[in-house]
Amino acid sequence: MDPDSVRALASQHRTAASRDPLAIANAAPTVQSCAEPSLHGKRGSTRWFPDVDGSQAPVLVHAEDTGIQAVYVYDHNGSRYMTFAPLGTDALLIQSEMALAADRATPTDYRQALVALVATHPRVDSVLVIGVGGGTLPTALQRIFPQCRIDAVDYDPGVIRIAQALFGLSNRQVRLHAVDGRAFVKQALAAGTTYDAIVIDAFDKDYIPERLMTLEFLNELKGILAPTGLIAINSFGGGPLRDRSCATHAAAFGGFLELMVDTNRIIVAHPRGAAPDGDVAAHAAPSQSDLLRLVGVDHGWVAQQSRSPRPWDPDARPVRDSEAGSDELRRLREGARFNC
Repeated sequence: MDPDSVRALASQHRTAASRDPLAIANAAPTVQSCAEPSLHGKRGSTRWFPDVDGSQAPVLVHAEDTGIQAVYVYDHNGSRYMTFAPLGTDALLIQSEMALAADRATPTDYRQALVALVATHPRVDSVLVIGVGGGTLPTALQRIFPQCRIDAVDYDPGVIRIAQALFGLSNRQVRLHAVDGRAFVKQALAAGTTYDAIVIDAFDKDYIPERLMTLEFLNELKGILAPTGLIAINSFGGGPLRDRSCATHAAAFGGFLELMVDTNRIIVAHPRGAAPDGDVAAHAAPSQSDLLRLVGVDHGWVAQQSRSPRPWDPDARPVRDSEAGSDELRRLREGARFNC
C-alpha cells in the first residue's frame, strides 16, 4: 500500500481521533483483506511475520499516517500486529503482537525474556520503557508489578493513541509520554529521577534509532539507573553492526550478557559493569513466580538463552553521537534485518 493510500484510509479516522483517543476503536474500522497469497516480513523487532495462505490472509484493520510515520495494524490467526510498513515490502518489521483471545496484551518471544529480566531485580519500584509500539511490554509489566511506577515513552503520539485504542494499553498505572526517548532521559537526569530497571525496545522502520545507539546515550542511561538496577536493550542483526554494538556496550557497561531469542539479541547490563549471573531468570522473587507464568514466562527457557557475548572485532569502534547521519551508520542500520 503506497503512502497516498495510507492517507486516504487514515482520513476517516483523523478528525474523530483528534477529539478522543478511543475514536479509532469506536469508529467503523478500516478493513482490507491482503490479496497476496504468501507473504513474510523481514526479520524485525520481534520475529518473522507469520506465514499466511490464501484462506487465512491477514486483515488490515487500521492504517494511518501519524505525521511522523505510517502505522499499520493487521489481524491474523487470532493475533493483532503493528507494523510501520505494509505487507509485501522489504521494510516490514513486526513492532508489536497481541493475542486477540486475551482480555489484555500478552508478550511473546523476546518480551517474555524482558519481563523475566526485570523480575530478577530484588525490589522493582520503578521501570522505564523506551519504545511503546502496541504497548504489550508495559501492559505485561503492570500485571506483574501492580505497585510499580512505570514510565513508557514513545516519540510518536499517534503510536501511543493507536496502542490505547487497538491494543488495550491503559494509562491507569503506566504513565505514557509522547516525547523523544533521549530527551526524556535528559529530563530525568536533570530532575534526579532514577529507575530500578530500564528497558529499551525502540525501533523505527529499519533498526534502533541512531540517537539511541550511541555511547553517549548509554552513559546517560547509567545516570538515571538506581545503584542496583539493570538495563535491558532489545536489538537484532549481526556482522559489522553487531561488532560496533558490542564495542559500544562494552565501553559503556564493561561486562554484559547476550540473550538470544529467535532473531533478537537482548543486551543485559548492571550499572558498575558487572555482568549478571548467567542464570538471570533464577533470581526472580518467589512471590512473582505465579504472575510470571500468567504472561508465559518460563524461567528455565530464559536462562538457557543467556550467555556471555561471542567475541567481536577488537578493532570495532563504539558508535558515537558525532556519527549521526553518516553514510556508514545509515548502511549498518538499513542492513540490520538482512544480517540476523
